[in-house]
Amino acid sequence: MHKLQIMIGAVAVSMVCSSCFALTMKSAPDMGLFKKKKKTVEQPVSDYKKLVGSDSVNVKGVMNVVKKDQDFYLEMPVKLMGRVFLVSNKLQRVPNELNEAGVNRGINYENQCVRFEWDKKKKTVFVRQQRVTPEVDQKDAMAASVENNYIDPLIASLKVEAVANDSSTVIFKVNDLFNGKKTYFNDVFNLINLGTSADSDLSHIIDIKAFSNNVTATSELTTVVHEGKSKTNVTVEVSCSLVLLPEQPMVARKENQRVGYFTTSRLQYGDRQQEVTRNNYITRWRLEPTDEEAYLRGELVEPKKPIVFYIDQAVPAFLRPYIKRGMTDWNVAFEKAGFKTMLYANLMWKFFVFTPELLNRYDMWFAQYAKKPTSPYKFTFWQYSGGTKIDGVEKPCDMNVWFVPLEDETEAENSQTVSDDARQAAGEFQIELQETEGSLL
Repeated sequence: MHKLQIMIGAVAVSMVCSSCFALTMKSAPDMGLFKKKKKTVEQPVSDYKKLVGSDSVNVKGVMNVVKKDQDFYLEMPVKLMGRVFLVSNKLQRVPNELNEAGVNRGINYENQCVRFEWDKKKKTVFVRQQRVTPEVDQKDAMAASVENNYIDPLIASLKVEAVANDSSTVIFKVNDLFNGKKTYFNDVFNLINLGTSADSDLSHIIDIKAFSNNVTATSELTTVVHEGKSKTNVTVEVSCSLVLLPEQPMVARKENQRVGYFTTSRLQYGDRQQEVTRNNYITRWRLEPTDEEAYLRGELVEPKKPIVFYIDQAVPAFLRPYIKRGMTDWNVAFEKAGFKTMLYANLMWKFFVFTPELLNRYDMWFAQYAKKPTSPYKFTFWQYSGGTKIDGVEKPCDMNVWFVPLEDETEAENSQTVSDDARQAAGEFQIELQETEGSLL
């Protein structure tokens, strides 16, 4: 009896021990030395991140400019594919030989319109030149035939280097567009009648900058001109701007034979024509009234975008008032067309020469003769008039507003010569600048 009990007890203990051992082995992977380490798999770095430095998209300006070593890339939003860009090329610096021949800084030697098209299968961005094609009334039966008969030519292909994770932007290298190796966008030496090509070893891109509606590349291009047994190296500095044109084209206006205009000619097709006709459309400013109803009633209104001329720094100071007057005198003619405060001429060169960081680092004396300053950058002085008569002063005086708190009564008394209108405009501008601070830079 006792032996049976002992055996039963031994079996029970054995079963309990086996059970405990099983439980222990089952739970071992989650305990101490028996815990399994998870393998970490490193995610490959995307081509986009390699170029941009981040997987997130942050487009500043019309598109981003990416520079890696000696290579330049453009990161273009996909939404701009198919939009029309104006390619405008200008001379910035020329050698003495060209200057003596009348080829000077500022000459706009080439313009064309282009569109960018992304072929996903070929991983390529194609550049298509947009040309003037014949026009036809879309209601005419021959409209489809005219449309199918013409095609705009491709002028360049650019390999897509990377695509954003959300496919909102694509990146492509643009060295060959601006370094002189190809003439897709810039054929300067042929267009200034040298008939030569750029020397790739002596030509390079200086810089590419992006702005709100354009990208501008500055390049130094060199060619070799042979004359008999002699040769001359010719180096020019050029700028090539890609300007995004408005999505809604402006309304075309036909020429009037009574007035001389620069025109663009287009063929006109139609179902009832006995022969093909030609329409000439004038080159003009895009002037649109801010208040269309008031404009149609015959009231003077301001344009959405006035015509602005910038007087170069190189113009002598004593000539600037006369140049400005010669421009603004045209306002009388624009008033006859229904527009007021139409034409402005300002010395704004500093905004094209200096960077926003530099402009905000120092106190600036801003000259703009207007009812209200419109500078997007902070300034300490505003010169709002250049010909004010003050009692006791023989010559006309420049009038300024100083944005600094006055410390004593003498300064306050001297400041009273500032007009009330200028003081109010300056105050309103300071409030607007505070409300929009940071959004304009």
